[in-house]
Amino acid sequence: MFGWLRRNIEIVIFLTGAMVLVFGYGIAVGKYRIFPHTIINAAADSARDWAENWRHFLGLQSKWLEPTARTERISWRDPARSWPGYTFFTGFHNGVPGAFLMTMEGEVVHEWPFSLDEMWEVAGLPGEPVARMEIGIHGAVLLPHGDVVMNVAGGAFTRIDRCGNYVYAIDIDAHHSVDVLPDGSALTTGQWIETERRPDRPRLWPGPNGTYQDDTIALISPKGALLEQHSIIDLLYESDLGGMLFLGNGSSYRSEVEDPLHTNDVEYLTAELAAAFPMFEAGDLMVSMRNLATVAVLDGETRRMKWSITGPFFGQHDPDFLPNGNILLYDNRLTGDRPELGYSRVLEIDPETREIVWDYVGTDEDPMYSSLGGKVQLLPNGNVLAVEPQGGRIVEIARNNGDDIVWQFVNLQEPGMAGMVFDGLRFAEDELEFVGKPCP
Repeated sequence: MFGWLRRNIEIVIFLTGAMVLVFGYGIAVGKYRIFPHTIINAAADSARDWAENWRHFLGLQSKWLEPTARTERISWRDPARSWPGYTFFTGFHNGVPGAFLMTMEGEVVHEWPFSLDEMWEVAGLPGEPVARMEIGIHGAVLLPHGDVVMNVAGGAFTRIDRCGNYVYAIDIDAHHSVDVLPDGSALTTGQWIETERRPDRPRLWPGPNGTYQDDTIALISPKGALLEQHSIIDLLYESDLGGMLFLGNGSSYRSEVEDPLHTNDVEYLTAELAAAFPMFEAGDLMVSMRNLATVAVLDGETRRMKWSITGPFFGQHDPDFLPNGNILLYDNRLTGDRPELGYSRVLEIDPETREIVWDYVGTDEDPMYSSLGGKVQLLPNGNVLAVEPQGGRIVEIARNNGDDIVWQFVNLQEPGMAGMVFDGLRFAEDELEFVGKPCP
């Protein structure tokens, strides 16, 4: 053995040196993100995507279907305590993602047909339309006369009338949130993709794939013109809150992730509600930054952040201003495919004391958990409508009378499978004058 080593010492030294160099380069690739770091990360992301969605990629099952143990489409826990009306929802229903209106008994009384080919043409989008099965409706609002304003993920920010005709469609990478203002304009969250470090954004670096997402607040006119768009990252730095970007990054004190904010909501404080919020003013904007576990309020004119709360929620969605001066939101408590921090819950928070004044939490007997999405709506009788997207479920909670579910819809599509639901809003029947009217 030693004789062989003496005879081949040069080869041994060469191979040992080569292995040390390869090992050292591998460490450098991970630490300094040099070639081929981006390629390796892209390949790893693709592998994870295939592992999670291989049935979808092979055309065997929609990615918007989720397993469910629930077997009833409509459950009437207590009809006497629910607030009756029509429920507008968006989600994967009857084989495609779309927008639908149903009765309390679950009968669909209106559907919004829309053409993706026409959307691409109206918005001037490049390339060919995505497949209808691929799209997700990432935030939607129904107006009383039947128009729907919505984000079509993979497509455009659009407004369609009750018959599916386009009022407008614009090419903007919008997501998650839609809020229609009193003048008919609309707020949404958008995004820009950044690839470089910037001197005005200290310690904010691209993520492993060489990019990071800069979320924006966009204002769209009633006719579909982009009026303004603001970077939320810039607003953080300008408000002396740039350090929030580094929360959870330990001693590195920098951000090196692809999605530092994951902003999922922007809401306008109306004049009617402003009197209940002495800390704020009409026109202020509330935003939800999921990945920072933070909800903040921006000045309506300067856009500087004037108030924020981090936790007690985690992975939250859809904070709403309430008439009593509190904030209602959906607290996902997301931990992947299992609720390791507890089930998702609905929280009501006093913005002055920052205390939870009411909550509804899923249980082992009646679990509620979604690692993405989530919507809440306060109903006129005090009940709360809550959307559990991955459960394909909308529930009505009798908040002031027992804190139990008094109405439930499960978007059952086939035995053991529910279609994901993205939005849910309840309307009184006399609010929607278009129901039952034929389209020309």
